[in-house]
Amino acid sequence: MHQAAIARFARTLSTTFAAGVPLVEVLESVAGATGNLVYSRAVMQMREEVATGQALQRSMHRRNLFPHLVVQMTAVGKESGVLEDMLVSTKKRSTTRWTASVACWSP
Repeated sequence: MHQAAIARFARTLSTTFAAGVPLVEVLESVAGATGNLVYSRAVMQMREEVATGQALQRSMHRRNLFPHLVVQMTAVGKESGVLEDMLVSTKKRSTTRWTASVACWSP
């Protein structure tokens, strides 16, 4: 379930951010798109922190919900100006893991 929420987080964040929507507004949209109440609340907390000047990756790290690799990829993407590309990569990775997890439970 976590991998699916992370994939939706990354997909929505990359798409809306690439469209030029400011990050604080993007995070509000992303919160509803995660499909998970825990992640939705965490993203809204992240939004508040980012609105006050906190770095996105630092806020993600504080939530203890995002894998270290996702936080690092976000940091590198933000610093190098290719956040959308890093988030697309994160989405693909999370989707693959989620699909593999579901396959394990299928009869």
